[in-house]
Amino acid sequence: MPPPSTDANVAVSDRSEASVHGEATPRVGSRPLMIVDTIEVGGAGKVVLQSARGLGARGTPVSVANFRYRGRPSAFDGAARAGGAEVVALEQAHRGDWSCIASLVRYARARRIDLIESHSFKAHLVGWRVAAQLRVPWLAWAHGWTAESRRVRVYNLVERRLLRRADHVCAVAPSIATALRRAGRRGPITVLANALDPAPRPPTPAERAAARAALGIGRDSVVVATLGRLSREKGVDVLLEAIARIVPAHPSLRVVVAGDGPEGEVLRRRSRAPDLCGRIAWLGARADVGDLYAAADAVAIPSRSEGLPNVALEAADAAVPLIATRVGALPDVVGTGGGWLVPPDDAASLADAIGAAVVADDRRERGAQLRAHVLANYSAARRIDALVALHRHVVGVGPS
Repeated sequence: MPPPSTDANVAVSDRSEASVHGEATPRVGSRPLMIVDTIEVGGAGKVVLQSARGLGARGTPVSVANFRYRGRPSAFDGAARAGGAEVVALEQAHRGDWSCIASLVRYARARRIDLIESHSFKAHLVGWRVAAQLRVPWLAWAHGWTAESRRVRVYNLVERRLLRRADHVCAVAPSIATALRRAGRRGPITVLANALDPAPRPPTPAERAAARAALGIGRDSVVVATLGRLSREKGVDVLLEAIARIVPAHPSLRVVVAGDGPEGEVLRRRSRAPDLCGRIAWLGARADVGDLYAAADAVAIPSRSEGLPNVALEAADAAVPLIATRVGALPDVVGTGGGWLVPPDDAASLADAIGAAVVADDRRERGAQLRAHVLANYSAARRIDALVALHRHVVGVGPS
């Protein structure tokens, strides 16, 4: 355990609970503290933001603790404050400095926190110790794992073992729950899928045309977009191999890639090879990707492993069909007619699916079917209802 410390290790937003949440709305049964480790509005960060907004709308004030890194501004913190959460910044003088834990315990006692919720390895370490000192339940979330380095793989192994200790675990897909059981988790696991806050409508034809023009894409091109981290588990290398196979047969095909990561330089170098003929546009990390969905005729998710990626739900919201691998919850999202499904790590099958998408005359119908399926089965309102019930169950103030 770290030694006692001063409250200087925890910086709290200057927005008071009363000014953010009001005093008159009744609580649903818990006062959670959500702990994350992200500067981006993506992945687990999106889940936390959606939870904080939804719980706040139902009368539950939410605190969000996030690590602060010098020289790295946090888009996540600004979004959390804008959504009504009280944000707590966790500061470390160095990697081995965990004195912020004692300060966070004092903050949680002052706020009468009765549930600790953590997202990601570093957040789990803090959540475990804070919950133990407060003697309140610890609800840990498993969003999935990357494997781009030996250090990350070691962290993943330690995280799976640490999650054996949580009072309750939330997994975003059945495949993740299965992985946790295989890693020795014996306690309760609830599968609570990522969900969509839908736009009022998908992009109009005029908006789609404008988005394509802004990217310099002609009207007669067929655009396949892929969005996400450029790391091995996302399978963008397989996508490039698939594109290289079909370039000669499909001169109208254009591929747009948004994202960055450890594989970025290798992938960009591969795309400059003659067999890809400059067909790949690399846009880098993008905070606002709505125009990319609007410009796309299909969205490719060529992952080797997944839980339930937000990209799939966002593509559905824009009524853009998916070309996805059969991993994680992707087959459930695509359903029976929302796109094309292929085995993971199979460039030939992926090439066939992309070729079918390029020539398909029912892409619009597939996109509409995907959107209807996702709105019916992956709505944020239903997810927040389930989360409220889970919080009440874990805290012990109501049935699950």
